[in-house]
Amino acid sequence: MKFNFLGEVCSSIDDKDRIVIPSKFRDLVDEGSYITKGCEGCISIYPSESWNEYVSSLLASTKDSTSGRQIRRSIASKSTPYECDKSGRVKLPKNLLELSGITKQCMIVGAFDHLEIWELKAWQEYDVAANEIFEEELDKISMNGGMM
Repeated sequence: MKFNFLGEVCSSIDDKDRIVIPSKFRDLVDEGSYITKGCEGCISIYPSESWNEYVSSLLASTKDSTSGRQIRRSIASKSTPYECDKSGRVKLPKNLLELSGITKQCMIVGAFDHLEIWELKAWQEYDVAANEIFEEELDKISMNGGMM
């Protein structure tokens, strides 16, 4: 798996619910990619390899429980194949736009193995909160043998 989705780019949604995927990300998303409901209110775009690993992991970790079935249904029902036009635009599903609160301004965020699309103000608030706990959480991961 490649971890090339890095950085962030401010963008906007047009009147037809389309977003232009920046060229630095566009080449990383391939045929077989999916747009789906993300966590913390964002929309996620997974390239095929990452999508297949994500779904395999999801299926393996949510077997035989009511909550597992709910999670699988919630994600599957909010997922659709990714289709990019010649201008690099992707039409975002109305249901995902409503869930994420995106109406116009948004932030396209790299998340190593996938892209996330956030409503601009929601991203700014999330980013501030995440930065406040960044070092403390990174230290916890490091102490548990995870990093550095």
